[in-house]
Amino acid sequence: MIYAAGIIGQSWYIKNKYHASNGNNHTEYQQIDYYWSKTLSLTTSFGLPKYPTLSKIVKNILIISHGNSNVARGFSINEHNVTENRTLLSLSSINGLRSTWDGNNYMNYPQNNGPMPPTTQVTIPHALSACLIDPRGARKAQIRPQSDCVIKFDDQLPSNDRIISKIGMPNNITQAEYLMQTAAKQS
Repeated sequence: MIYAAGIIGQSWYIKNKYHASNGNNHTEYQQIDYYWSKTLSLTTSFGLPKYPTLSKIVKNILIISHGNSNVARGFSINEHNVTENRTLLSLSSINGLRSTWDGNNYMNYPQNNGPMPPTTQVTIPHALSACLIDPRGARKAQIRPQSDCVIKFDDQLPSNDRIISKIGMPNNITQAEYLMQTAAKQS
């Protein structure tokens, strides 16, 4: 059966009609979820939903966010990272810049209050990164709080190298580098 608006009474979508003291007519409408709740609760004589496809469509439409602030925020962050002078950045560089931004958020560093903490990136052979990223992640988990830096290990590059990004204040980055060198020497 095809959905038809003709079989639905006004009580489904009109909440209240009244005449104001100034002589104007006013109409209050039901909220949209009231209307769709009534429409989608209709059943056939067998007790099955009368409009199963419509039900799926409406539910999917109504769960869509009313705002797109997260998407807009992502575009805004990328707009600040990929400027006219940086149009040739590779995808991994853009991801590194986004990681820096996310790291600053993680460290609760105010994005718009002064300069961002510096980021140091170093490329190391993949085999050497294994001593910093042990199977349980214990070494990396120790270095982060001791240095008060955000440390991000990018995926292995085609050259079998890895990029390590350290985000923090200069003295914290120095501490992180020291702890990483110490961990490399001990393994």
